[in-house]
This record gives sequence, structure tokens and C-alpha cells, in this order.
Amino acid sequence: MALTPCEDPGGVACSPDGGRARICTGAVASENDCGAIGGACVAEGGGARCARPSDACAPSDEGVDAREGTVLSLCVKSLGS
Repeated sequence: MALTPCEDPGGVACSPDGGRARICTGAVASENDCGAIGGACVAEGGGARCARPSDACAPSDEGVDAREGTVLSLCVKSLGS
């Protein structure tokens, strides 16, 4: 993870080369190397995230990160494989 100057406080975006997810938390932005987990940065839903080709789901999928009655559906990634 690298720290870089931040132009958009509160913003989440892909780096210009698409290899990192950049999270702006004030005066600096942290960058997560998506390639380190075999993925690439994907911009979606007004934000960005690291995604791998083998991912079974995404936070933007219908019914994910949603509650219906007492059932909560989540998309959870394992970084181990």
C-alpha cells in the first residue's frame, strides 16, 4: 500500500493504470495493489474495488449486501486462493 496526495477527499477510484484501487481519506490517498491478489481495479457504482476473474460475486450484484427479513446476503472474498 502506498500513500499519495489526495485530490478528492472521500473518493474511491482506480489508479490511471488500472492496477490499484485508490481510497482518498483526507489529505492523502492509500492505494491497494490489485495485482498482488491476482486482480485488477474495477470502477463501478461510483467507486472502485479490486476484482479477480475467479470472483463468484460482486458487491453490485442484485441481492448482495442486502437484508430480507432475518436473512442477510453478503459477498465475501477469500484472499487465500
